[in-house]
Amino acid sequence: MPRLLLVVAATCCALQPHSALHPKAPRRAITVTAAELISETDAEALADVVAAALETDAVIDLRVNRGEADAMFKRVSGRVVELKNKRLLQLTYKRRGACDLQRNHAFQGDDGAEGTDGDLLPPKKWSARKAVAHALTGGAHAKATVGATRYDLTKGSLTSTSCAPAKKTASHDRTKKRVVSDDFLVALNVTNAAGKARPGMERKRKQILRFAELLDHTLSKTDLYASDSIRLVDEGCGKGYLTFAAHELLKKKSQAALDVVGVERRRELVDACNWACRDDAGLSFMAGDIAPQGKVDVVVALHACDTATDDALHAAVLGGARAIVAAPCCHKQLRPQLERHRKGSEADPALQAILHHGILADRHAEAVTDTMRCLALECVGYEARMVEWAPLDHTAKNTMLVATRADAGTDAAERLRALAAFHGVARQRLCGLLELELPGGGDEVPPRGRMPQ
Repeated sequence: MPRLLLVVAATCCALQPHSALHPKAPRRAITVTAAELISETDAEALADVVAAALETDAVIDLRVNRGEADAMFKRVSGRVVELKNKRLLQLTYKRRGACDLQRNHAFQGDDGAEGTDGDLLPPKKWSARKAVAHALTGGAHAKATVGATRYDLTKGSLTSTSCAPAKKTASHDRTKKRVVSDDFLVALNVTNAAGKARPGMERKRKQILRFAELLDHTLSKTDLYASDSIRLVDEGCGKGYLTFAAHELLKKKSQAALDVVGVERRRELVDACNWACRDDAGLSFMAGDIAPQGKVDVVVALHACDTATDDALHAAVLGGARAIVAAPCCHKQLRPQLERHRKGSEADPALQAILHHGILADRHAEAVTDTMRCLALECVGYEARMVEWAPLDHTAKNTMLVATRADAGTDAAERLRALAAFHGVARQRLCGLLELELPGGGDEVPPRGRMPQ
């Protein structure tokens, strides 16, 4: 019996959390007497040092612990920021149980200004010296690193020691890391010589750079970057924005011999793009329709209208592409086939509620079309998914089909037929080109879609 009790007791101990078995000692609160709080004289002395450094290029790092006596603010921190080519001291007030507040102060200001009613912070017009002194006075302790000197203000005494200069930037803006530089956009008249987007081209610039990120993420899932040669075809390239971006990405990430080709029907655009890339080895443009271009490693297609996207995907499959990046557009083929669910004896009550609204019917047709494209690619050995590649306020056609070589899905064909049967879809361009059987479908392949205008 005693042994049983011992086992039960040991089991109960083992089931208890670590904190219950080994409780942490409560953190001892640091009490500061009124005499040890930062006095107004010491606060002004340290404030003079901080404010003087604002007129130099020294880095400032200020930390003020307000102590338990301050019921509103827990800490105050300060750093230098550059706004409109002017050095300002930015004070961040950490409130208890609420969001942080910030205020910027210049070297010179109106120290006699009064705050507005209900304002929790010092007046904006105060100088940096007055604002720092106000933040320090009555605090528990403070530390400040100004250049190569560290100041410690605690228990009524201000001391200073030498230290290594802090390595912090005063820039208020954070530099965004990009997979490619946008220097190539100058030749395409998207940016000017200073690297700024031309009027009306900022959204286009962001879309191009976002495409480069998606393409880089897709190619990183393959071994193409380590290949000896890479052939990329941009079907329906238009003005060649994405073709140039893909070429820049491959130059940066790979040492392979490049053959990047843009295919476009309009001869004037082909000539303009060839002139723009006249000094770029491995980049060229040719006139033609969206069609198979032989052996290819990567296929890109942006906004090829309606079934032209299917033609680009089919060209990628025939060429043995290991990566596909395509942004569909103008999903018109399936829209009439869904009408049977909107009216008539075959109308499905659930779908009828959606298809009753024109805008929702269009979006539903887009979702069904792109899902069938992904499943069709899975049937022939790809892993495919739809992602967002641009904000909706940039373009309504903001989805991208991304596919890489993988093992064929075992149930992809079954899911494709089930989706088609549920919506009554008998024909879909890519499924017909890949000879994938759909319920009620025939052998006829509808004509190709239009090239993007």
